[in-house]
Amino acid sequence: MGDTVAARGLVRHDEHDSWLIPVVSLSPETRLAMDDARIHLEASSDLDRLTHGYVEARGVWVREGAVAVRDIIPVAENAAVLAPPPSLGTQALLSLPSAAGSRAGIDLSLARSVAGELVEKEAALHFVVVDDAEHFAVVVAATDVDRVESELGPLLGTCLVVVHSQNTTAMLRRADEILANEDRDNNLLMAGEAMSPNGDYRVVGIVKHWTPALSAAPASALEVRAWIHPFESKEIS
Repeated sequence: MGDTVAARGLVRHDEHDSWLIPVVSLSPETRLAMDDARIHLEASSDLDRLTHGYVEARGVWVREGAVAVRDIIPVAENAAVLAPPPSLGTQALLSLPSAAGSRAGIDLSLARSVAGELVEKEAALHFVVVDDAEHFAVVVAATDVDRVESELGPLLGTCLVVVHSQNTTAMLRRADEILANEDRDNNLLMAGEAMSPNGDYRVVGIVKHWTPALSAAPASALEVRAWIHPFESKEIS
C-alpha cells in the first residue's frame, strides 16, 4: 500500500504479535480500548521489549490493517487518547447568566416542552439546560431565532440563550448519513451529535482515517477526528 502514516494508541503484545489499539475517552473518567479497530505492528523482534503503554507509531502501510513500523515514541496517556469534540457541558464558551436568583418563577418543565416542540418543527436543532453552582440557562441552537425568542423568551427571560445556527436539520441528516456509511468499511469508531462550546449543534465522529466521502459533508455540520494520519518524514519516506 505504501502510504506513510502515524497513529497514537495503546500497544499490546501477545505471544507472537504486537498491536496498536485506539483508545477513546467518553468522559474524563472513561477509557475505552477499541480492540476491533487495532492495527498490526510489524517491526523488529525487540518491539515488545522496547515499547509498552501509550505510543505514537510511525510507519508504512504494508497491507490492510498492518503497518511496518519505522519509528515508535512513548507519549503521555492524555496525548494518545481520542476524545469527541468538547460539548457545551464540558467547555462552555458562551456568556451565561448567573445562577443567583435566576430560577425564580421559571417553569422549567414547560420550557423544556416548548423547546422540544421547536426542535420538532425544525425552528431549533437542539437545546440544553445548564444548571450548576454558577449558571442557570437554557441554550438553544436555533435556525429560526425570532420564533425561538418569541416562544421561549416569555418563559425564560434572561435565562434564555439563543445561538443562531449556521446548520439546518437537513444538513445534519446529510452529515449523519455520510458518517454512518463509513461503518461499511470498518472505518467508523464513534458517531454522535453534540452542542459545541459556542452553542452550535453538529454531528461528531471519530474515524480510523479520513476518506473522500467525509469531505462531501457540510463542513459546519460535521466534525471528524481521525486516528490514523498521513505522515511525512525523511526518516520513513
